[in-house]
Amino acid sequence: MLPTLTAAARRRPPRRAMLGAGGAFLIILSAAIAIRAPAPAVGAPAATLAGALAPNSWAISVPVSWFAAPIAGLRPGDRVDVLALRPGDRASATAVAFDLVVVAADDRAVVFGTGADDATALGIARASGQLLIPLLRSTR
Repeated sequence: MLPTLTAAARRRPPRRAMLGAGGAFLIILSAAIAIRAPAPAVGAPAATLAGALAPNSWAISVPVSWFAAPIAGLRPGDRVDVLALRPGDRASATAVAFDLVVVAADDRAVVFGTGADDATALGIARASGQLLIPLLRSTR
């Protein structure tokens, strides 16, 4: 005759129950932290130069040597207009670029965020031998 095939219910060791409860606690804790984690700030600084530009705009780097009278202390976010001066007997001045946004500036160059028309006007004015004068706009 065959022996009976019944299985007796075994008790879980207390150590295994404690490990299971600790693991469940850690999973619940990590889910709660993930839900409450703050979202990245909307106005956070851009990681790249392209990220700092406004939509549908370009960056143009203008060497400080192009300016007849450079402005010291430009900071990102400043707004600048640019005049082009034609020196000589019949000197003239023309506004060539309006509301350029300073994206970056140092002692060698200023990077402006601008549209295509203003970037082209700056290049044409410089290529024709005109002197550029930046005009810093007031914030008030």
